[in-house]
Amino acid sequence: MNHMKYDRYTYRGKALSDQHVTVGEWVYGGLFKTKDGCWIVRLAPGEYCDGIIQHIRVDPATVGQCTGLPDKNGTAIFAGDVLDDGEIHGGRRRPFEVYWTDGFGFMISHTTGFSVERPLENFGQFQTVSHVTQMTVIGNIHDNPELLEVGV
Repeated sequence: MNHMKYDRYTYRGKALSDQHVTVGEWVYGGLFKTKDGCWIVRLAPGEYCDGIIQHIRVDPATVGQCTGLPDKNGTAIFAGDVLDDGEIHGGRRRPFEVYWTDGFGFMISHTTGFSVERPLENFGQFQTVSHVTQMTVIGNIHDNPELLEVGV
């Protein structure tokens, strides 16, 4: 998990190209989309104080935007993350998936098996922000799909 400070204009995606990074590595930065694919554009540390601008091709299915919110440990929350509220529901833990919806923005849903039930909360509402920031990022839907199973 990362503890870097990100804002709502930061995206992440898994690298498809091995230029600058390892294929499958998470990269963070601005999003650039064309008809030919998606790239994360980032400023990489270099010999010079300004660094080097890198364009890294990423898998569009893995691209997620930062919510601008941290979890209770300070980890930035992104669309595609899986959260744990630390509570037991019906004798089991119930994971929450973070996702984006047009018109509502960032939402979280609790899951049953692999099917998402109904949206529970909108990140734009004050009471939700305090609730979400008390949860913990335990993984994401791309690296840890098993987390969406109830009771893990």
